[in-house]
Amino acid sequence: MVLIPLQMARYMVQDIVVGDGARQTVLIQDSIITDQKNIISKNDSIVSTWKRKYQTCQSTLDEYQMMDVVNQSTINAWSRKYSKVKKQRNAVIGFAILTVAGVIRLSTELNK
Repeated sequence: MVLIPLQMARYMVQDIVVGDGARQTVLIQDSIITDQKNIISKNDSIVSTWKRKYQTCQSTLDEYQMMDVVNQSTINAWSRKYSKVKKQRNAVIGFAILTVAGVIRLSTELNK
């Protein structure tokens, strides 16, 4: 058996204790890093989900905007058609009133 000086043995034990402490520190830091990676992964998943929801909402909004353009075009077409029909109706009513007035005038003149 080899005899080593007592002071050297103390230094060796101290080095082992410091090394064990450093090992524990490394394990704790590694655990913290693993936890942070898991949190980042979960956050990435949440962000990805919200991006998909945003894209879906954006797509739906685009569809509604296109439908609004089509509906506005339809409304304008119907407004023009209604305006045209209204003018025709007013012309027919005016013609009917003039015709009735002419018939009444003619009948009053014939009855004289």
